[in-house]
Amino acid sequence: MMKKLFPILIVALTLPTSLLAEQAVNSTGSTQSALELLKKGQTQEAVSDLEKMIHQYPNNTEVRSLLANIYLSQNESEKAEKHYLEVIRMNPKNAEAHNNLGLVYLKKGKVDKAMASFRAAIEKNPKLSEAHYNLGEAALLAGQFQIAVDCFKKALEFNPKDSSVEAKLGTALAKSGAVQDAIPHLEKAIKNHSDDFQNIGDLGFAYLSQNKPEKASEQFQIVIKTYPKSTMAHYGLGLSLKALKKSDEAIVEFKKANESSPNFIDAYLESGALLSMAGKPEEAKLDFEKAAQIYRDLFKKGARSSVGRLRFSEVLIQLGKLEEAKGNLQKILKAENAQSSLYMEAQSLMKGLTK
Repeated sequence: MMKKLFPILIVALTLPTSLLAEQAVNSTGSTQSALELLKKGQTQEAVSDLEKMIHQYPNNTEVRSLLANIYLSQNESEKAEKHYLEVIRMNPKNAEAHNNLGLVYLKKGKVDKAMASFRAAIEKNPKLSEAHYNLGEAALLAGQFQIAVDCFKKALEFNPKDSSVEAKLGTALAKSGAVQDAIPHLEKAIKNHSDDFQNIGDLGFAYLSQNKPEKASEQFQIVIKTYPKSTMAHYGLGLSLKALKKSDEAIVEFKKANESSPNFIDAYLESGALLSMAGKPEEAKLDFEKAAQIYRDLFKKGARSSVGRLRFSEVLIQLGKLEEAKGNLQKILKAENAQSSLYMEAQSLMKGLTK
């Protein structure tokens, strides 16, 4: 969830009058007219006015920036990108344009290019807090959790009372492995916004990782009360109940998670394992079969994850499908470096099957 998808704008419905006026600096009466249209919610008319202005004044960066902002708010990424690039060509030091271009790339799934744009924005204006925040968001998506932590800490320096930044810092800390440090930030964010159920769920998983299943269970139940079909809340509650040795109740929650998300492999594996331990092998087999079929479908569609193949192999071994398991393990051994932990795990499983 982005803090503000278009931090400097940006759309007429949310842009303060003072910023609207700022956008109009050095522009003409026609631009002012477009701004008035935006304030009235007449977006298409404003776009038409601004497009005409571009033809008359192609080097006016204020016009291009405002038009790009509108296109970005309407998910017209290609048009937004075109105009932001033009603004940057005319004024390479425009930090806001670099930042907003990064948002375009993020929308298009080009995380590396987005991070480069956010870094350019920070280089041009180190005090642009939105760029620090957005770089943190992109780093989270890229799995670069320590970079995300550093970015959110910087953004929090500029906005110490912003609970959304506080929450993101907590999430990034948890993903980086610093769960104990994450919990106070998530708790503080939730105290300020008790209806932010994403943060409540994240706090639940943080409690779980700290072996506090009772506290975790409370958080997941809060989410489920408002969102009864929340897959991850049911899954998290299932894990909490499992840790509390309440296996039957845990199985119920894992089943509910799969009712909401029929392709959620982890819930099938968890319920299957508990059913197996409860002496219900046939029911367990059904869950393992469902997980195995989802893995098959994923790999047929081109999935290439060695981690997924390893887990798939383990499920196949549970089901007694040893030849299929061997085939998957061989693919891992061909794909991975002999020194990698995945290679070693696959090799160990393969040795067990060939004895």
